[in-house]
Amino acid sequence: GGVNPAALVRGLREPLAALGVAVLEQTPVLRVRQGRTVELETAQGRVRASAVVLATNAWTPSLGFFRNQVLPLHSRVVATTPLAAEQWSRFGHVARGGFADDLDRIAYGCRTPGGRLLFGGGSNSAYEYRPGGSPLAPEPKASRFAGIEAGVERYFPGMASRIAMRWSGPLAITFDRVCSMGVGGAHGNVYHALGYSGHGLALGALAGQVLADLHRGNHDDWRGLPFYQRRMPWIPPEPFRWVGYKAFTLLTGRSPRRH
Repeated sequence: GGVNPAALVRGLREPLAALGVAVLEQTPVLRVRQGRTVELETAQGRVRASAVVLATNAWTPSLGFFRNQVLPLHSRVVATTPLAAEQWSRFGHVARGGFADDLDRIAYGCRTPGGRLLFGGGSNSAYEYRPGGSPLAPEPKASRFAGIEAGVERYFPGMASRIAMRWSGPLAITFDRVCSMGVGGAHGNVYHALGYSGHGLALGALAGQVLADLHRGNHDDWRGLPFYQRRMPWIPPEPFRWVGYKAFTLLTGRSPRRH
């Protein structure tokens, strides 16, 4: 929780470019056509390759893959204005690193390099499932963050009034919270790593190593591990999915999952 994932990805750009990797931004893939040669359709043109990696996590169902195995769930996060050193001293160990509780809807956060308190999770109101599973982030209206702000105040009294930043982004949740890494498709050239269920920062680098090995034909190092070629549990289709999610979270205060 102490790593800025956006900064990590941006930092990878230069070494990747040095290896000859072309990074194409502002070119969202609209459609994937499978075949011996995979074709990716974008608004600007088409890209063809002998293999493709689905590293799109919550956006993967919108491309037609894993629609009944992955649930795009929006996660909300807030951050305060920068706090002075004496204010941080009130929080003890939190001032030295990240933190998390052990409840069903895990509350987590950290001290940013700029001295802000970042906070996420803590209740069902910190998450939102939208009908149809659209991965597009909802507008960051303040009213949608009331629950998470209450969590800030519960853990850090007096800090809710200091909240200055609110945002959200989609997670790819599986029914049992176990991800899948493998290869499939009619021609065995569609690789995937997804369903991290909130643990993508820890698992993303490992997924790169796994898929690189699978592409080289080395499956032996990963056989038997829980994520290898995992068939993720089935999730009911709409409208049962949305109704079930809303009913379960309202009645139990917990996140639907199969143990």
